[in-house]
Amino acid sequence: MSSILSYLSSHRGFLFAVLFSAILWIVSAMTEENSYDAVVRIEWTGFDTARYAIVEADTVLRVSIISSGFNAIDRDNHLKRVRYKIYATSDTTVFFSDCVKDMPVQLGLTGVREISSRQETVTLRLAPRTSRAFKPRLNGLQLSFAEPYGLAGEPQIEPDTVWLYGSEQSLEQVSCVETQPTQLMEIKGTNTYKLPLVPVWSQYTDLHPSTRYISVTIPTAVYSEKVFTLPINIEGSDEDHIKIYPEQATVTLWVADQLNNHIASDMISLAVEYDSTSRMSDKLTIRAVSFPSYVRIKRIEPVDVSYIVIKKDKNH
Repeated sequence: MSSILSYLSSHRGFLFAVLFSAILWIVSAMTEENSYDAVVRIEWTGFDTARYAIVEADTVLRVSIISSGFNAIDRDNHLKRVRYKIYATSDTTVFFSDCVKDMPVQLGLTGVREISSRQETVTLRLAPRTSRAFKPRLNGLQLSFAEPYGLAGEPQIEPDTVWLYGSEQSLEQVSCVETQPTQLMEIKGTNTYKLPLVPVWSQYTDLHPSTRYISVTIPTAVYSEKVFTLPINIEGSDEDHIKIYPEQATVTLWVADQLNNHIASDMISLAVEYDSTSRMSDKLTIRAVSFPSYVRIKRIEPVDVSYIVIKKDKNH
């Protein structure tokens, strides 16, 4: 350590000269003018946004700025904070030669000797703004209910209309407005949920929605079981006579409590189907082929039946 200090002490004149030369070189380099690339962000003003939508617009201008290095140090951060404003009341094309006249003053650029760009023009294209109404659709909505709750009626959507605003050209490209696929699990009681819409408008720069979400209310009721023992009908056995075992099945329903007294056994029908596919198996599956829309089939026991085929006598 002492040898290092001794060396520095004996050569301090030389080291000071090297340091001083480095500082002079840095100052000289920073004061020398050079070309620096920069991005100027454009803001279009002047047109009535209630009457016109932007269909196409140049939003940046890539330029080269000749200035000293000291002025370039903070220029990028400064240009991120400011916008070059261009006034336009209709479709407009502006030459860069016109932009550069007031650009340094408007953007607050100092120490600039020259601004150039390979972009010869910047353009704004407008279209009359109009609107179109869409009835929002529930897309891929999956519901499951915690017992003893169940769905009691159709889900209610609010608002029932979503408006898209923009040019007629863009609006013609949109066929529907729908929710993003959503799972609502273990629902307990009637509740309202906020569902996001598929942002179809994001594909078009001039379209804007009246809302990005809808509310859906899931009406529920308390359900209880109701059990019936019913005969099993046979469908599709025109050529052959089918004998099934057993001939009856027990169906367990979920019925809203307030409708429990309104359901009767003759409102439900069970059947098995005998066709070319079912003939490949020795069992026929029991299905509920008709029942009121306000009930849910919880289970059917048994789930299938055995059968035998009795050929019809062709002489009779």
